[in-house]
Amino acid sequence: MTPDETLSAIRATLEAYVDPYLGETLGSAQAVREVRATGAGFAAQVVLGFPTGGYQAELAAALGRQLAAGGIEAPLAIELQSDIKAHAVQRNLKPLGDIRNVVAVASGKGGVGKSTVAVNLALAWAAQGARVGILDADIYGPSQPLMLGLTGQRPHRPMASTCDRS
Repeated sequence: MTPDETLSAIRATLEAYVDPYLGETLGSAQAVREVRATGAGFAAQVVLGFPTGGYQAELAAALGRQLAAGGIEAPLAIELQSDIKAHAVQRNLKPLGDIRNVVAVASGKGGVGKSTVAVNLALAWAAQGARVGILDADIYGPSQPLMLGLTGQRPHRPMASTCDRS
């Protein structure tokens, strides 16, 4: 097999892998961006549309098994990256500066754990590598500072200098 044929075979095998978090193949998600030969074997750049912190080792092992099942015995290094796309806003709305996506946690009843859910989502996404912020509009019992260990501190907005204040 020529080097180009080997790279094509590796790419095809990687693209056939069904990622359990995507629920589709890496090929249909267009996640395999590059496959190249290295001095020690091969390297593949994989870009996923969700925070990938802590997923590197699991994905590398799964893709190694995928290659072995396809009859390809070659050391493979995975370069895993995250590229989270911004969701479109309604036509009559203007997106906010550096804010790509908004997740609203709401209920028609108080005391059901909305603030707790918001904190847990934000912390989980941050642990996976996402940049997150929280806006809690609870005017009766703001509990975010307590849950985040920030009692007594004033809220801040790191990107304030880039926002239009008009």
